[in-house]
Amino acid sequence: MIIEVKRKFKMLNGISGNHAPSFKSNRLLSPVEMRKEAHFLGDMMTVLVNVAEKSPDKKPLIAKVGQKYTDRFQKLLTSQEARMREINNILSFLK
Repeated sequence: MIIEVKRKFKMLNGISGNHAPSFKSNRLLSPVEMRKEAHFLGDMMTVLVNVAEKSPDKKPLIAKVGQKYTDRFQKLLTSQEARMREINNILSFLK
């Protein structure tokens, strides 16, 4: 089972093309990057939940790995909120 999880992590981390760009810069994500990141994070959380259900003794490790993705969720939310503000500004300008 551990090998299967490692294989899924490798697949989700970029070999399959689901990996979103690195977030070392402070720029906002483009709509395409946001969509890729949302899919990637959803897949990762699904894998973590499945492993947690199959191996209750691994929950502390899984929590630690899940915490690593919190920053990525925050970046995704920040980008989405900024895009919505841009759209609202454009719509208010057009009124």
